[in-house]
Parts: sequence; structure tokens; C-alpha cells
Amino acid sequence: MQRQNRYATLLAILLLIACSSRLALGQSSDGPSGDMRTWTSADGNFTLKAEVISQARGSVVLEKEGGQRVTVETKKLSAADRSFLAKLARASSKKKKQKTTPPPEDPTKIKIVEMDIDGATIVPNLQWSANGQEVLALDQSGHLHKLSVLDGRSLDSLDLGGQGSWLSRCSLGLVAALKSTQEFCVVDPESMEIKHRHEASGINKVAGEPSSAVVFVTDGGGRDIYAVDARNGKVTGRVNAAPFHNAPKAWDGIRVNAHPSASGISQFQLIAAVPGGKYVLAADRSGIYKFAVSRRGLSIQEVGPSIASNPRRLEISPDGRFVALPSGGGNRSLAEHPDVGYGTYVYSVENLQKPVVGMTTGNSPRCLAIDPATGWFYAQNYDHHLVVVNDRGVKVAQHRLDNQKDSTRHILAHPDGNQLCVLTDKKLYYVRFESRYD
Repeated sequence: MQRQNRYATLLAILLLIACSSRLALGQSSDGPSGDMRTWTSADGNFTLKAEVISQARGSVVLEKEGGQRVTVETKKLSAADRSFLAKLARASSKKKKQKTTPPPEDPTKIKIVEMDIDGATIVPNLQWSANGQEVLALDQSGHLHKLSVLDGRSLDSLDLGGQGSWLSRCSLGLVAALKSTQEFCVVDPESMEIKHRHEASGINKVAGEPSSAVVFVTDGGGRDIYAVDARNGKVTGRVNAAPFHNAPKAWDGIRVNAHPSASGISQFQLIAAVPGGKYVLAADRSGIYKFAVSRRGLSIQEVGPSIASNPRRLEISPDGRFVALPSGGGNRSLAEHPDVGYGTYVYSVENLQKPVVGMTTGNSPRCLAIDPATGWFYAQNYDHHLVVVNDRGVKVAQHRLDNQKDSTRHILAHPDGNQLCVLTDKKLYYVRFESRYD
């Protein structure tokens, strides 16, 4: 009888669905191991074939071959499994602590290269080339441009055959949304050749990330998010905004970690795929919504606070750890949030309830970039094209890149650190912080 009770208890643990668990800020969130393996219970009587999705204090989230996620207490696993998880946690912690580049020696000193292109025509989502010496830009007429950041000249251009509305990337290459022809295409950024072209009815934006061939498409009305395999154009998942129009507490049969100030989803206005493939983030006119990505599709996981008023951009750090939703009037003041005035909060992707840092950047914040190598931030305000903020959220410098009275629409931080591209209403610039070796 006792053996049957132990069997029932352990079986219940193994079948506990991961959506009922929540990771708290500051807990470990070590990402996917990338491989299926067989897990064994501590007494050796039960096994489960699954992949690690994340681990927190005393538990691990596993995804089975069919896409179902389960949460298991680590103490219920075999010694070998616990050793494997410990090694995975140490490797993740070591990776997170590494900083490859020190911050700018003097953030007030910069070198500027103006790109040979009309910035007013560029879609505000730039991409770096593999070598980091070129920037890729899509214009509204559907031409993809490759420009050298060394001297600003145009190196190549490709007509994609439709009105361009957004540019992203996936494991196959760059992904361009073509609004007028209602399709998206995948382009090799090195050869500048189209590899795939797929229909996407009503497409407005497309979001991808470098580890996966699956991209996420929104329509013009922001009603749906479609997960699409960019290799064959097959839809693998869909989320409709309608069931989430009311506040989270009124969602029928859906339990989710939601901030008390959170409102319902009016539409999927902005979308971003988180590097690593675990999540897709969406934003409407006020807040951030997190969806888990699995083989079975998309499922709502978390709802952040109502902080914005008609935001222009949903910003994800290149390493997939942080997210921000800048908006023109600044993020709203809330309990357990620092007072930033005209400024922006930055949250951990694993916890949208409380920011890890807040920064006051000045009137009309519209965009934000996180330097992946230094941990510093690049923003803007009404009077300056570029505002430099250190890793503690303190503004240390601000710059006007020319005498034009225009605003910054996108900032793209360089993966090597201390370099960036700045797209304004009229121009595109490459900016590099001076060093003692210049």
C-alpha cells in the first residue's frame, strides 16, 4: 500500500504541467540543454525522456517528445540527473558572468560615419552582417541594402519585389516582411540571394531569432500571431488576441502570472522572438505579454504591468535575457518600480513583474538598445539622437549626431560592444566610441 502511494505521488509530480509553475526574479533560469535525455527517478523505478527547458530552486522544467512540459522536483531525480543539472547550471552561470568588452573609456567621445542611404525610407529594424562590418537595411520599397560601416558606402542591394514593412532574422538568414504582396522572404545576407518566399496573408511584422527556422508573423490588425516554418511556409501554431481582451483575472480557464495593473490584450501591436527559442514576446498599447514556444505551439505564460502609452518598439537584448517597452511619455510609475519620469524600465525576460533596472533618459523616449558585450544601454530623447546609460541605469553622456531636428527611430548595438548604428527620421549613422588606440 505504501509503495502504491509513493508511486502515485511520484507519478503526479512527473505529470505536473509546467504552466502551473513560475520562476521568480533572481532564481536560476538555465536554458535548454539542446538534447533529449532519459531521466530516472531517485529509486530507479521510473524514467522519462525529455529535454531541459529551465531550472529554478529545487525543480526543473522538462519538455517531453510530444511537446508537453512537466515540472519535477530535483530531489526526486537520480544522482546522475542531479549532477547533470548542476553542471548545466554552472556552465550557464559562467556564461552570464562573462563580459567580453569593457565599457567606453570616455562616453562623451565618439566617431561618426554617415551611411550613404536615405534614412527616411528605412524600416526601423536593422541587422548586422556575420562579420559585423556591414549593416543590413530594408527600405519601404522592398529593397534590401548592405552598407559598410567602415566608410558608409553601399556594397549591394536586392529588390525583394514588394513593399517592405519589417526585417528580422532566423537560422536560415534574414527574414523580410513584404506588406504589399502579403508574403515574407528569407535572404542569405552574404550572397544577397533569396532562399525562400512564402505567402502570409495580411502580414505586417515578422520576428525570428538565430537558433530556429520558425518565425512569427502578425497581421495588420494585430489579431493573430502565427508560428511559421520558414523552410516550407507551414503554419505550426497560432494565437488569437480575442480570448485575452479582458483583464487576466477574467480569462476563462487560463491561469497565468499577471501583474495587478495588467490589462487585457487589445491587439498584437509589437512582437519579438527571444533568442534561444523559449519565448515570443508581444506588446499592445500598454504592456508586455510572454508566450512559451513548444512543439505544440504557443501558450500564454506571463503578463507584465501596464507601463506604456502607445509604444513604438519592443526591445530584446541580443542574449535574450532582458526586455524593455519604451514609450514617448515614459514608463508609468508603479509600486516596486523605480521612479524614472521620462524613462524606461528593463525587465528580465524570465520575470516581467519587477524591473531589474530603470533609467531616466529625457523627454520622449522611443527606443532602447542593450550592449551585449558591456551591459550598458543606448537610448535617445527629444533633444539628442543618442543617450548613453551605464549598467546601473545612470545617464553618462548624450549626443546630437548632426544639426537636424529629427528623432531616433532605432538603435542597433554591435555584438562586439562600444559600437552601434543609429537610424533617425532622416539619416543612418554608424557610431563608435573612441579609445586610447585611436
